Amino acid sequence: MPAKRSIVPSWLGKFGVKEVNGRALCVICQHVYVAESIKPNKLQRHLETHRNIFALSEDARKRVFEKLAANLDKSQQIMMGSLNDEQKRQIFVLKTAFLIAKSKQPYVEGEVMIKPSLQNFVELFEGESFHRKVKTAADSVTLSDTTVWRRTVDCANDISQQVISYFKESPQKSIALDESTDNTSQPQLGIIWEIYKSTRKLERGVT
Repeated sequence: MPAKRSIVPSWLGKFGVKEVNGRALCVICQHVYVAESIKPNKLQRHLETHRNIFALSEDARKRVFEKLAANLDKSQQIMMGSLNDEQKRQIFVLKTAFLIAKSKQPYVEGEVMIKPSLQNFVELFEGESFHRKVKTAADSVTLSDTTVWRRTVDCANDISQQVISYFKESPQKSIALDESTDNTSQPQLGIIWEIYKSTRKLERGVT
């Protein structure tokens, strides 16, 4: 698995790349970069696909990127402000389940580690009154191993459907299969694919 790459703040002005929820996002088309694509040469290549913006001077591009990033932040704030408490709880559970799955931790981490750690952090930095409010909100959220497992399945199905949708819509595509065994001698099938998304950006992935 590729090592996680740092997202440099100056990339916003240079490549139009902003960190959103720990991921590198193009503020022009909101394309999310995979880990192996977070390299200056690949960011530059993606920027060049947006010819109308790439044709601008560096200063003009920087101003455009900063405005797009500000608009993105504003739209996210509006979206979060329009959600009710139940919708926010569901989003929190999904994000937590995705984080646990991504870090390959046991499903019980939500209840036994994440919720208590969140409450301890708030109590230390924000005081007792805010801690009670956060504890009440946290207690209303279920992060049991069964719930986290179900939400992980939901995330996996959603990602699978996105890849299938992109694959069907791509005008050009390629696919390769590779079978190997893991350290327990269990067979593992790898699917390596390449597609073009609507932005004409070449995407690569391994499933």
